[in-house]
Amino acid sequence: ATGRATGRPKAITTSPIRFAPFDLATETNRIVGTATSEKTEVVRAKLDRKNRRLTDPETVFETGRSIWAADISPDGEWLLMMGNDPSEDLFVCKRDGSDFRRLTNDAFKDRGPTWAGNSKTIYFFSDRDGKYRVWRMERDGSGLKQITNLSGDYTCGVPAISADGRYMTAYRVGMDGSCWFEMKGELPLTESQEFPPIPGGGIFFALEFSPGPNKVVGFRTGDVENAREIVVFDMESRTFDPLGIFGHAFWLGDHELGVQSGDSLAVLDLRTKKQEPFGIRAVGTGVASGSYCIATGEMFMRKSIVETNIWMVEAAEPEPFTPPAAQ
Repeated sequence: ATGRATGRPKAITTSPIRFAPFDLATETNRIVGTATSEKTEVVRAKLDRKNRRLTDPETVFETGRSIWAADISPDGEWLLMMGNDPSEDLFVCKRDGSDFRRLTNDAFKDRGPTWAGNSKTIYFFSDRDGKYRVWRMERDGSGLKQITNLSGDYTCGVPAISADGRYMTAYRVGMDGSCWFEMKGELPLTESQEFPPIPGGGIFFALEFSPGPNKVVGFRTGDVENAREIVVFDMESRTFDPLGIFGHAFWLGDHELGVQSGDSLAVLDLRTKKQEPFGIRAVGTGVASGSYCIATGEMFMRKSIVETNIWMVEAAEPEPFTPPAAQ
């Protein structure tokens, strides 16, 4: 090798797969490197309460998009997703993966989507006015409306809506925990309500409302020993119920929670505080936190798959290069 150019430079076009740095074997004129691709599967499975396991796992769809969340509607008919393609946008599709629709397509960060109880309205948070606020739209992408506009430096995210539409909770940046709103009056809402102190310390981070009574499940956060402990708050009595367990919690009914931790799943009865372990490994490893549909008794789970392969490319012989004639 002389280090001198032997021809005009040529662009090498690669696929959307992410390639690591290449090595060139000069004696064989071959280029060798590794390539990593990612895909997301959404898996559906029945929750068999009698035999305490997930059954009949089925891939709803597979995509090369990075899907960060997949939430089934209360009626079990639609999936709501947040993805990075390449901006952070919202998508919906039918329960079988058909009729895939992109709801937002802009430079704004649209995050934390969740369904209202009517399975038609979607709440999410976005920085589309310069700060993170809660917004809503209809399932077809119409009717975009700003819901919160707190004063000062406070911004809102991660909304949750009660089944009857009376309450909304949201994470409030600046206090490292959640606040709540009563959904009445003019929009956008400019004032929020504080949750009372949790027995044992910490701040409440609300996640999901129960299907019937206005209870919301979340976890304890803050600089405390039992951070991430699952906690239930009753909106009517304004009282907390710390459960002494950890993991991702979601509602299975008015008085039951599913608790997922890694590849394990348990059902917790809030009246007896008794846990029943379930087998979840039938669906496969790498399954992220699930969304449960009470209407159909199904779990919808997101599964991320990363593949790395070795590629070898035969480099073409360079074309002869004739310098331009002197002028």
